[in-house]
Amino acid sequence: MPRENRKRGKKNKKQEKEEVTTYAVEEPQYEEQVPYNQWEQQNEGELEAQAQVEEAPFGIVDPDVKAYFRTVNDQLKEWQDEGVDTEVDAEVDANEERRLFFKAALTEMNGKELQLSADPDCSPILERMLYSMDDFVRRVFADALAGSWIDLSKDRFASHVCQTLLALAADTISRETRGMLPPAPEGPDRGELLTMTELVLKACEDIITEVPMLMQNQFASHVLRELLLLLAPAQVSGHRDDRHAPTARSKKSAGWKARQGTMKAVIKDDQAANGKDSAVKRTPKSFMEMAKKFLDSLRSSSDPNELRALAVDKVASPVLQMFLEMETGFKQADAPGSILDSVLAGLISDGDSQTQASSYVSSLLLDATSSHLAESILTKCPRRVFDLLWPRYFVSELGKLSAHPVANFVVAKGIARLDKEQLTEALQLLEGSWKKSLKAQRLGVLTASVERAAKINACEESLIKVIYSIFEIPQDEPGMIVPCVLRLKTLPDYQEVSERKREGEANPNGDKAEASVHHTRRQFRQEDPLEPKIQGSLLLQAILRLQAPHNEVILESLHATKQEELLVIACSPIGSRVLDTALESSSIHIRLRKRLVTAFIGLFHQMADDRIGSRVAERCWDAADPYLKEKIAKSLLPHEQFLVGSHFGRFFARNLGLPLYKRNPDQWKATRAQQHKAVASSSNAISTFASGPESEAKSSQKRKRKDPEEEEGDIDRLFSGIGKYKHAQVGESRPKKPVAELETTVLNAIKAAPDSQPSKKKKK
Repeated sequence: MPRENRKRGKKNKKQEKEEVTTYAVEEPQYEEQVPYNQWEQQNEGELEAQAQVEEAPFGIVDPDVKAYFRTVNDQLKEWQDEGVDTEVDAEVDANEERRLFFKAALTEMNGKELQLSADPDCSPILERMLYSMDDFVRRVFADALAGSWIDLSKDRFASHVCQTLLALAADTISRETRGMLPPAPEGPDRGELLTMTELVLKACEDIITEVPMLMQNQFASHVLRELLLLLAPAQVSGHRDDRHAPTARSKKSAGWKARQGTMKAVIKDDQAANGKDSAVKRTPKSFMEMAKKFLDSLRSSSDPNELRALAVDKVASPVLQMFLEMETGFKQADAPGSILDSVLAGLISDGDSQTQASSYVSSLLLDATSSHLAESILTKCPRRVFDLLWPRYFVSELGKLSAHPVANFVVAKGIARLDKEQLTEALQLLEGSWKKSLKAQRLGVLTASVERAAKINACEESLIKVIYSIFEIPQDEPGMIVPCVLRLKTLPDYQEVSERKREGEANPNGDKAEASVHHTRRQFRQEDPLEPKIQGSLLLQAILRLQAPHNEVILESLHATKQEELLVIACSPIGSRVLDTALESSSIHIRLRKRLVTAFIGLFHQMADDRIGSRVAERCWDAADPYLKEKIAKSLLPHEQFLVGSHFGRFFARNLGLPLYKRNPDQWKATRAQQHKAVASSSNAISTFASGPESEAKSSQKRKRKDPEEEEGDIDRLFSGIGKYKHAQVGESRPKKPVAELETTVLNAIKAAPDSQPSKKKKK
């Protein structure tokens, strides 16, 4: 090929055709877009429907029905304020009229129990109606709730209805246990109605598998606590005789219910009245077995880590506390694998082999929620468990724990269970921490130590020395104990504050600038540094309960106190409790009590003019013998008009009978002596019934060993009988009439008494 025809570059080769594999790709299918305004309307509709289901899980109550039950609530509230014995007319039975009205309300409620229970407006009305229901109607109402207890317990409003029903069911179940069943109404369409005992057991079977979940629900936990209190009232603290509100209801719920006014039956029921004759409510044996099933269910459904998590939960911790009390009451807490063993991190299972303390158990003492559980464990646990728990978690850190703002309450509960050796060891370990506790004004551990020493008669002298030491009071100035301890101040601090207060009273314009500093948002007030403190008052009361002569230091201090200071203490709601204990304590000698009453002569007219002081004056008057009463009456003769014109003093003057004393002193003395003998004889009769033959034998032996130098006169013996009304077993019971003769006298007096309810006269 000629050169000129050649081209630069490589020859183009024929490209082989490559096989191209095509894959079928599905195109994404997009949903049809909805306009924003239309989507927002759909979302709002779904939220409203969901909110309606949550607010009314059983349906919405008709507005007309709501209006009707509001009128029922107003009428029931009016009747509850009036009482059950009110009569509109002599020929019209008010009880029957109320029964017909209540029957109409129950007819309207039939079939709507679940809706009304979950309604925010009608649930309080149902609670009020439950108090007026008889046993049969309560069973009908409980039967209507059967099968829905879990949903009702978790509802905000229905849970309160369940609580009230379970609380009132205790009376019905107690009557059923004694065989008092109301007659069932006859009719062809009437089926068989279960008893309240069977209905409660059926409800327990429904919720027993959901116990851990219900424990953590803020509404259902209170229902579960009420149910446990119904199943095992003897094993759980907060018995119904003490009112169940502190145990089953929250503070918010109890306060709200208290603001609703009186809730009681408006219809007089003979069967319920007969059931109240029994002071102790009976519990069926099946309830005890069901309570044990609840314990087994909680142990089997929860591992130890879950139980320890429940202990620090604000909602579940009070319920777990009740389970621990039940377990201790059934003698199951001492076994390995128990709920108590799980909470204490295997302390019972390991026993003495475990040497290292668990950090989790130590944290229970410092937490504001779980510390209540720790207090219950220390109070209720078996003695063997306590002897393992106390040295491992308390002894080494006793000084720090006693001054801690939370743990000091737990330590005080533990101090209350120590024996003599443990208490002596604890006081030695606490020697260096008393000053710190006083500075923080946390003397609960010291008060608990004094109370325990008074109970076991040990370490009393060492505790008195501790009080002298921490308050820096010399042994030769016992008169300063009450002023310093009551204010929780050392003697130098008390003297300094008193001097500053006297200077401020002399120059009142000097403290105006300081008065504007100490204020609250609601009101301006200047804090009084010498105001009595509750912790100081409790400590003084505990010392007064010690045995003589250890309690005499407080009485000597009261005797050495000036009358102006005594008046301040008597008129203080906190300090007056110290005087109450001094006048009531059985460990205080009669002569010292009479000497204390004598110290107030000249102050009674000022005490009687005060709301708190008038109560102390009445107590001093009741504690005085006829001779002292005459001295008090003489001192009040110049102030008779002042007492009559006083709002509080007029009641004290009426009790004294000063006009009779001025008109006829001899008759006044005879009347007071007769009243004193009546009080003494009644107290002796009560002590005879309360103490029994064993205490009578002990009292006779005490009289044989009586020192002749301590023999008292007639007035002293009469005066000693006053304090035995509340302390019948402590005092000496003198043999009076035989019991059979005394009972015959009482029965004859009852038969001779006129009927308190006069016969109704027909209206002419």
